[in-house]
Amino acid sequence: MWLAIVRGGHPATSPTRWHVLALNVLLGGLFGILSLEITAPVYSWAARWFGGSTSRRDLRVICAWSCVPNCCTLPLVLLIGVVGPEVLLVREGGKPTDVVGPGWQLLLAACFIGWAILGAWTIRTAVVGLAAVGGFGIGRAIASFLVGLLVVLIGYYGLGRLMLLSWIALR
Repeated sequence: MWLAIVRGGHPATSPTRWHVLALNVLLGGLFGILSLEITAPVYSWAARWFGGSTSRRDLRVICAWSCVPNCCTLPLVLLIGVVGPEVLLVREGGKPTDVVGPGWQLLLAACFIGWAILGAWTIRTAVVGLAAVGGFGIGRAIASFLVGLLVVLIGYYGLGRLMLLSWIALR
């Protein structure tokens, strides 16, 4: 969707790709700090629900350390944003088009794979940390992680719907 925003409109009034990337970096940092304060109590509650004993402070530390791999994805996201993911998706007449050359496509594919690996590392770090702080095994840590994740996602979905409805009402 952001590609349509970047491509659409008059160049003087529409944001450039650099504006969108800068906004993503700034909002990503703000969202990261905010998510520490939101997810730690939820994961603490979920861990207690499965018999663990954790504090919000300990879980904030675990959530922060598990986000380190996420921070490592920033150069990958910036590279994907600068070159553009559309080089992997551009089609002409049903056939893939070589827009910037196969070298760039391989680099972008490697970035996406690296992004997935770092995302898996984030989840692994969170689950192992939750098990260590909660005082239970990996099985219950996975279960409490999934319950906490579900609650957080439902909360974010509800917040997004509320923001969307208020935006519609204000128009």
